[in-house]
Amino acid sequence: IDVVFDNRPIQRFWFLETVARMPYFSYNYMLTLYESLGWWRSSSDTRRVHFAEEWNEVQHLKIMEALGGDKSWIDRFLGRHAALFYLVILNH
Repeated sequence: IDVVFDNRPIQRFWFLETVARMPYFSYNYMLTLYESLGWWRSSSDTRRVHFAEEWNEVQHLKIMEALGGDKSWIDRFLGRHAALFYLVILNH
């Protein structure tokens, strides 16, 4: 990350925020899967907390986008593919 985003702190933060959302997506995905299969029932409070955490990450991401963190296609490509890779690892 240091090499790719050298002297580009906004783009680096955008990349990190894009990837940082994945644990929240993963957690909500697994809650939905477990509930659908009847393995576990979570309270609405649990979902509300994790939705609020993911919403917080979205707000950071929007700020970084407003500052130009996602202007370059290569930054978007790297960020989105790294996020998808991380999501697969988390749910494997």
